[in-house]
Amino acid sequence: MLSALRPAGLGTLALAMGLASATPSQAANIVHYSTSGSVDATGVSGGGLIGFAPIASGTFADPSQFSLGQFLVPAQPDGQVTTFTHTPFHIRFDIQDVNGNAAARTEVQVSGELNGKITGTNQADLLATFNQSSPLTFPVGNLSSSLSIADPKLSLVPSSSNHGRTTAQAYLVASAGPSVPEPASLSLFLLAIAGIGLHRRSRR
Repeated sequence: MLSALRPAGLGTLALAMGLASATPSQAANIVHYSTSGSVDATGVSGGGLIGFAPIASGTFADPSQFSLGQFLVPAQPDGQVTTFTHTPFHIRFDIQDVNGNAAARTEVQVSGELNGKITGTNQADLLATFNQSSPLTFPVGNLSSSLSIADPKLSLVPSSSNHGRTTAQAYLVASAGPSVPEPASLSLFLLAIAGIGLHRRSRR
């Protein structure tokens, strides 16, 4: 009889371990961040320079799309034309903390170039093309994160539309940390351990 009970106890332990490992707790990671950015004057012919309005303080729960900031197309006199040819821009994404953990602070930079022209206040044929054709992967604390640009080829609006503001969006996915057993699975696992202990005592 004892030999029959022993495999049953080990089977219960194996089942408990399987459930504990198969049901991890997964919760959204709360990310606090800021950005900064700039547009070079290289390749600009004409009057107006493109500006960039960063995010001073932002929060989102991953996985999520979020704003990197806004390109600013300036107003200029009717008939004036400003041309942009391979004009570089740079945006820095600064993770301040994840779930309140400041040790997860990380900085990532994305870049690209502007090409096209703006004419007066009502016309813009201007494209912001990001260099990142594939997601950027980087560590954030004990997580592994992937950042991608929502629209790698972003058309900028003229100053007469939305005050010349065009939002650059990104998407962040942070992988889950080490698996944490659910309370019910953990209880089953501990119950199995206790049962095996009693079984061993009964054999003595």
